[in-house]
Amino acid sequence: MIERLAQSGMPGVLRAALLLDPTQWLGTRLWDDTAALYLLEPQDFAVNGAHLEPALNEETWRRRLVKAINATPAR
Repeated sequence: MIERLAQSGMPGVLRAALLLDPTQWLGTRLWDDTAALYLLEPQDFAVNGAHLEPALNEETWRRRLVKAINATPAR
């Protein structure tokens, strides 16, 4: 997923930082990014016990996260 981030701008900074030491995050989810994705697409989340979690398969979740991070901000 990280290698699908754009190589320039803020996505490029995030990509470079995460690729610096993959052992720090490999096999984990980026929980802050999941919260941001909830703000963009709350319909893609479902209640699980006392919390919300993505109601998408892993690849769809990753694809949407990459798309959101790579998106050019509106001006």
